Amino acid sequence: TIAKDIYGKISYSPYATFLFGQNKFAQDLEGRQATNDLDFNNYSNIGGNAFGNKRDIGVQLAGIGIPLGPLQAEYVFSIIQGSGQSTADNNVDKDFAGRIGITYDKNLFVGASAYDGWEPNGARWDIGWEGRWTYNGLKIQAEFIEGNLNTLDNNAVNNSLWTPSVPSTFKTPTGQINPTGYYVSANYRYKDFRLGARWDGYNFNQWAGNPANTEWDTVTVGLDWFQAKDVYKLSLNWEDHLLAGVDEYNVWTLQSQISL
Repeated sequence: TIAKDIYGKISYSPYATFLFGQNKFAQDLEGRQATNDLDFNNYSNIGGNAFGNKRDIGVQLAGIGIPLGPLQAEYVFSIIQGSGQSTADNNVDKDFAGRIGITYDKNLFVGASAYDGWEPNGARWDIGWEGRWTYNGLKIQAEFIEGNLNTLDNNAVNNSLWTPSVPSTFKTPTGQINPTGYYVSANYRYKDFRLGARWDGYNFNQWAGNPANTEWDTVTVGLDWFQAKDVYKLSLNWEDHLLAGVDEYNVWTLQSQISL
């Protein structure tokens, strides 16, 4: 499938922009990056598969570059239909997503994101922390995201109301899904070349005793070659995939990209 953004935008100032339609909503840092701006050929486990790079129909209020002395703040608050990308609104499931971020001296960024709502398969919430530091050609980036899905709270009676997630309902392993993931990456660019590495881990359900309580880890090493003022990029990546610390398989990917 091809992901598409179809939306309208009304901008009062950089501090207040109203957006409506289908678009990426507040989510993890890597998932918000355009594909031509990614540090590696593939997203991390949390950025591309579990939590990030999501689209849905809704309304969004956002602001960037808000001055706070030596800091600059940004925010996003979204109300979305919650039934998924390119699907008809069912008029009952509305979810909330938001994030905030602070930038210091244009080099250090820290932020947090959250998602809460009632979906057809149960009450869900996610919370994440993210950070990025750049210095000359060096960039270090990291994220941690934890989610909960209460599949016991999928009674049709709740379908007409937004049911907030209550943490106490997630103490019982049966019917509860608790995905958790993170990554740490670093890369350095020198002239037309960039060398990078990333470690990321993802646990589908970290409840003790659950058969899915196993961490998948992926080690990625990448080399990029840029040309024509970064219009053209050639990337070679090596991925090592591990299950519970045991080597499972390796993947080499070669990607050629032109950005116009």
